[in-house]
Amino acid sequence: MQRAELSGAPGMEVITSVREWKKGEFFRRHYQHGIDVAYVIQGSMIELSSQGRGASAPGAGEPQHHRRHGAAGLKHRNPLTQEVIMIKEAIVSPKLAPPAGPFSAAIRSGGFVYLSGQIGQDPASGKLIEGGIEKQTEQIFSNLAVVLVAAGKSFNDVVRAGVYLTNMGDFSVMNAIYAKHFEKPFPARTTIGVAALPLGAAVEIDLVVKD
Repeated sequence: MQRAELSGAPGMEVITSVREWKKGEFFRRHYQHGIDVAYVIQGSMIELSSQGRGASAPGAGEPQHHRRHGAAGLKHRNPLTQEVIMIKEAIVSPKLAPPAGPFSAAIRSGGFVYLSGQIGQDPASGKLIEGGIEKQTEQIFSNLAVVLVAAGKSFNDVVRAGVYLTNMGDFSVMNAIYAKHFEKPFPARTTIGVAALPLGAAVEIDLVVKD
């Protein structure tokens, strides 16, 4: 493998190893650390803009397969396989209880942030809080707010919500608390009655946020 600093482009490197591209380790390691990376493979260059940095429009000299979709939503084609690669970034926060399964609290990808469903779980104990639908719904929005802050977003950026209730008779109580967190135009929403939820929760809510 060979690496060399690009002339006039501090913080950028050239990769001439096809094997390293296929493994993808260099890409993941450097992109996650916020370093711009340029891949040069068999004469083709793909430039990736790291999260938080502005993405300028492609210049006249850039290759046709060069695409920018901004931050973790960047999408391009592997010049070796023409496979479309979508970058995903996990959103984490120490203020939340660790996920109880193989999932992330949220994922940023393709211009959106997708928040996993939250229940009325106490972040400190990991247990469902007491107090029924009202207290659980309030805790859910507290948990969702933590994830949104970690993603640099707010409830004003939410475009869709999913609500899951084990008892549709709890809808009015949930809805009253829900309404306190959103303004017009309200996000799209689907409310579904379900047989059961994790930890015996009465309600679960997930969100989709425009990045």
